[in-house]
Amino acid sequence: MAKGKNVVVIGAGIIGVTTAHALARTGWKVTMLDAREGPALGTSLGNGRQLSYSHTDALANPRLLAKIPALAMGLDDAFQLSLRPEPALLEWLARFVRNCTAARFRGNTLACLSVAQRSRRELDLFLSENPIDFQYSNPGKLVLFRSKTELAHAAQSMDLKVCNGTVQRAVGRDEALALEPALGQCGHELVGAIYSPADGVGNCSLFATQLVKHTQREYGLNYLRNALVTSISERTDGMQIELADGNIFQTPMAVICTGHESASLLRRLGHRIPVQPMKGYSFTAPRGPNPPTISITDSAHRLVFTDIGDQVLVAGIADLGDGSAKLDEKRIETVLNTARKAMPDAADYDAATSFWTGHRPVTPNSQPITKRLGRSLAVNTGHGMLGWTMAMGSAAILAEELAQE
Repeated sequence: MAKGKNVVVIGAGIIGVTTAHALARTGWKVTMLDAREGPALGTSLGNGRQLSYSHTDALANPRLLAKIPALAMGLDDAFQLSLRPEPALLEWLARFVRNCTAARFRGNTLACLSVAQRSRRELDLFLSENPIDFQYSNPGKLVLFRSKTELAHAAQSMDLKVCNGTVQRAVGRDEALALEPALGQCGHELVGAIYSPADGVGNCSLFATQLVKHTQREYGLNYLRNALVTSISERTDGMQIELADGNIFQTPMAVICTGHESASLLRRLGHRIPVQPMKGYSFTAPRGPNPPTISITDSAHRLVFTDIGDQVLVAGIADLGDGSAKLDEKRIETVLNTARKAMPDAADYDAATSFWTGHRPVTPNSQPITKRLGRSLAVNTGHGMLGWTMAMGSAAILAEELAQE
């Protein structure tokens, strides 16, 4: 058991915060180091807010493999691929290609589904005991398709997941419109959708803030803001962590939860993990004359539309291998224009605000890397576009592993 044992969690996005909570709940004395001024102010801040427990399809699949040359040439506005001559990126791409088989797609999808299902159970249990406010609801989710071929492929994946416990069904255009009348603005291109009635929505950043307060109050979490890690090294009795302000921590266990930056941090310790950044963008805009109330994912345009009260949140685009922090105005313009094209009446796009960019940490097989790396070191990263969805589950899984001496 870990009762009374010290652990330092590096990173305070949604993965770091849920990891700190899961460890504290199982008896660890937790210190959490946050490089920013508050929890979930990076990638966790501007995500699509959708808890997509049923939408766990692995990114690597046979159909995407055929599109890689076009992605590399920038021919797809929604999904672009950087081909920098960097060994880590090229190795990642080689692994990704190996995962583009039908068999591996099925295995990876089910592995992600298992984590998502665990996450739903963990969140439900937590909320039954601690009813915190984070703008949570269960409006369901519709994944839209504008191609009969793509819908047929999605239905095959849906059947696989339904056989393993998820609740989804394929619907034609008419039923999709009955479920969400706002889809009428999509025109006749819409051929159908995959409907997930139990998927949810919640403010990820607000949840993280509330969970930090809860963990401080209930379990004595030591939460340090503006604590930028500049060095980490292994000692005979654990790990030594140095901060930019000169403070040094000695700990018998450290857990790295710094998104795609986990790879460079772990490389200093001799550990190589296949994680690359996938840059995405989001904005909010006032509700238009015909906003959706069900969460929407437009598969063709790689956009999500989320009802957040008097605003609509739009998030999307996948720029693989782009780790820059720059808010690229051209890509923001692409998101705006694509959203206008996909759902023109959903929002007042001319009044859009809160433009944001962040980096989803993706692995070649879409599975998160949640494991012990040594006697004194563990990692929880690589959740891709499902960090918010998988956070509670992967944290619980890691806490169970670290409880086993």
